[in-house]
Amino acid sequence: MKYTLSWQDFMRQPANQILKESKGIHACKQKFIQEQNKLMWMDPVMITENQSPADASHNSINSDGGSSQFVTGNTAHVSTFTWATGLTPGFTSSGQFGITVNAINGESDFSKGHVNTRKKILLAFTTSSYSPDLEGISTAGYDIVVSASSDLTVKDVNASGSLAEALKVAVAGQAAGAIVGGFTNTIAPSSLISLALPVSSASFTITNATKAAVANSTTDIASTTGSIAVTTQGTDTFFGDVGGQVFDGILKPYTDMPRKY
Repeated sequence: MKYTLSWQDFMRQPANQILKESKGIHACKQKFIQEQNKLMWMDPVMITENQSPADASHNSINSDGGSSQFVTGNTAHVSTFTWATGLTPGFTSSGQFGITVNAINGESDFSKGHVNTRKKILLAFTTSSYSPDLEGISTAGYDIVVSASSDLTVKDVNASGSLAEALKVAVAGQAAGAIVGGFTNTIAPSSLISLALPVSSASFTITNATKAAVANSTTDIASTTGSIAVTTQGTDTFFGDVGGQVFDGILKPYTDMPRKY
């Protein structure tokens, strides 16, 4: 198939005539669109639609916003943290732990690896609410730090629910310039994630604000305190929001393609 092949010429090909007779005209249209999209992806020097045909320096993977090939969000990533029953051995009056959440800020990004829009968030739990720091939790490599603390020993689900509620409030209300444990934030966490607590308070969910494939959330604690798992896997769409082209956009070469919203 060639770029110049029209729908009419495509339908005249014997193989496509057989396809039409056996599966109908819609199957032919789907094959025609798939072949076009595949050729557009494989050709590295296709002229963009909004550029002059005489200007061959603009191809389909440029950084001027005119690319006809791009990645966009399809499904928002959701993680669920579940507290361990009892919590007696895992989280004491001197304990602390952190949850790492990966998100994307929803802006267009033409950087390699989409490093301009991917953000790393630390959700820090500590049982020393009066401590000026995060009790040794490292903030290296993070873009946002949010904390929830208590001066009580966590021994049951009710106490853990209080900690989760404190974190939910902090995520929703923390300003972009907040200082947490000596770490100066530049982004409001509510622009990237939100928290929801069930009635039982045995767990809480973390939902990304922007639809995108991201690395799974992790935690540095022992299973005796709790565990985190993916509830909804974030996904992306290649070449526009078309359901048949959903994929994991954190893989190459898609991380080096333009990301638009």
